[in-house]
Amino acid sequence: MKIEKYLILNRYLLSLFGVNEFKELQEKLKDVRSDYNTEGRSRFVSALCGLSGLNEDRLSENSLLKYDEHIRFYTGKINYRREPKVLLKYFQYLSVLLMEIVLDNLQNRNPAFLLELNDFLKHHKKEHDIAITDDFAEEDLQKFAFWMATGSGKTLIM
Repeated sequence: MKIEKYLILNRYLLSLFGVNEFKELQEKLKDVRSDYNTEGRSRFVSALCGLSGLNEDRLSENSLLKYDEHIRFYTGKINYRREPKVLLKYFQYLSVLLMEIVLDNLQNRNPAFLLELNDFLKHHKKEHDIAITDDFAEEDLQKFAFWMATGSGKTLIM
């Protein structure tokens, strides 16, 4: 898949939270503690569920809570017999969360997901007056990359 499509996929995922730039999510989460509340939910998901721009049609609060449970399970596996325990930073949490969203959509609603991506691509092209790429196809969504700084924990989250 061409880098342009990865960037469009990134924009699409950000739009689910009602933001255009990663910096907007960063501002919402950078000061949130990296632990869990008394209900066993990450404080990150609580902050995300409270976003005013959250697109409930495409990303429900229930889905976010389900993904949060998955992330807690993964973190628990990483932390099994490990000291000190790993607590994900907001950018690590978001990376895993976004991957959860993509994998869930590919697994459980593949045709609709492709239609949504291509519709988003069409609107993005029109809005920004650019001719970047062809439509998303199933083959495009078989490899993913985490574009993160050196030392940010890519190996850990993968």
